Amino acid sequence: MGMNAHAPAPAPAPKVTSVPGLIGLILGVIAIGAAFAGPFAFAAWIFALPALVLGLVGASRSQDRNGLPIAALVTSVTAIVVSVAVLVGYYVFTTSKSDSVQAEPDLTTSGDSVFDLDADGPESAGLTVHEVGETWVWDSSWSGQQGTVWDITIHGLVELPFVEWSPTEDGRCYAIVGTMTPTAIEGGALETSLLDVPLAGLYVDDVLVEDFGYCELDSLAAAGYESIYAAAVPLGSEYPFFVTKLVPDSYGLSGDIQFIWVGGYQDTRAGLVEPVFIELP
Repeated sequence: MGMNAHAPAPAPAPKVTSVPGLIGLILGVIAIGAAFAGPFAFAAWIFALPALVLGLVGASRSQDRNGLPIAALVTSVTAIVVSVAVLVGYYVFTTSKSDSVQAEPDLTTSGDSVFDLDADGPESAGLTVHEVGETWVWDSSWSGQQGTVWDITIHGLVELPFVEWSPTEDGRCYAIVGTMTPTAIEGGALETSLLDVPLAGLYVDDVLVEDFGYCELDSLAAAGYESIYAAAVPLGSEYPFFVTKLVPDSYGLSGDIQFIWVGGYQDTRAGLVEPVFIELP
């Protein structure tokens, strides 16, 4: 009896996992995550460069020619490209923000032209100059929406030392002090909130400076003044306030304080007060 003998079919070759490709892919994925870390996006390169090398090694070995080395190459290159884009974007954003703080703080402007307080006078921009001790009205209403209305009186300007734990002592530290009384509160609320209070700043060399100052506050508290940002004031109640401001040396503003500014951005209802330095009791 004859036998129909056939040679056994060869077993399929086992799939070989590319170790360099696998490690490279893992590093590449980590690199992509790190690429979105804003100013620390450069950390992506720590993972992306080894991933790129491992991907190239895996792709060059015939036994490793599967999808893992290619995936490692793709993720590593993607991480490098994304990290560069994020770093460039972060640099552009921070540069433009810095320029807006230093080159655009003069809010008495018309278009792109700088309004010169000395040459033109603040009245030509629709701003009113008040004296220390004078009570005037600031209305936060806008676009037809009824806002909070304040009677504001500026008592003066106090020069203060920095607190011991201040992160910087670069510049001059001041406190604007006065009283504010709400005569109308937005939405008929029982008391004002942080969103109702006006902004404040100091004009120096025709530039409006609004930087926060880490000034010593004990003397202000002893004199009965409280932070403007804590002004939860019932209708008709007088609130003695202070707001601290820093004039940094890095701005190159060496002149005297020209005006105290209280109001809102691009707001002709904002008030300027001629500064008078006072001593706290």
